[in-house]
Amino acid sequence: MIRQDAFFGHTMITGNVGTGKTTLIKILSNACIHLGHIVLAIDPKNDQDWVDGMKKECEALKIPFYSFHPSKGSTSVAIDPCANFTRDGELASRISGIQSDPSKADPFRDFAWYAIYRTTIGCRYLGEKPTLKRLYKYMTVGRTDFFTAVMERYFDNTVGKDWKNTLRSQIEGASKTKDWTEGMVNIYETKFRSGTPIDAVDEIVAAFRHPYEHYQKMTTAILPLFANLT
Repeated sequence: MIRQDAFFGHTMITGNVGTGKTTLIKILSNACIHLGHIVLAIDPKNDQDWVDGMKKECEALKIPFYSFHPSKGSTSVAIDPCANFTRDGELASRISGIQSDPSKADPFRDFAWYAIYRTTIGCRYLGEKPTLKRLYKYMTVGRTDFFTAVMERYFDNTVGKDWKNTLRSQIEGASKTKDWTEGMVNIYETKFRSGTPIDAVDEIVAAFRHPYEHYQKMTTAILPLFANLT
């Protein structure tokens, strides 16, 4: 018999092979769960029977069971870094901070922070929840469509739903290459920004104006990180 209060210290279980060390720890962990204690089990040997035993005990008691394994993403518990945040910059700091030590200077990390920040506020302007997959998409293959969506939302809100008919000729004429997104950006900068500016749109316009070759170079470290996280 082992008293509950004995577990507030350290316990070492020793014995020869086959004497029941693993079985004992399974019994003790299940007993602690049954008694209402929180059990945090770290097992380098990855004993699946132990995991299954604790899971069944939790299911019988109708209490949550969480398991983490880096190579079992479909069944592993995970923390969503985009779930809760109070400031747009907070989300950018969480993600870019993984890239390198935040206490040390790193121009690539700082640039990545701004790229994530701009994408985050753009998502919120569109009424979309920023997620790792969405941020990654809008920073890579969906970047142009993202810019277009933000600008179209701005004109929807500012001019009205019929703005495409009202402004089409001006927008098309504002771009030498007849690029729709570039035309919207030019019209915004020359005719709308001074009267009805929107911070989120200003940030997206700044991202649109940034040289793409430099953007690719400065995000070479953060984008693979996104791929790994998702």
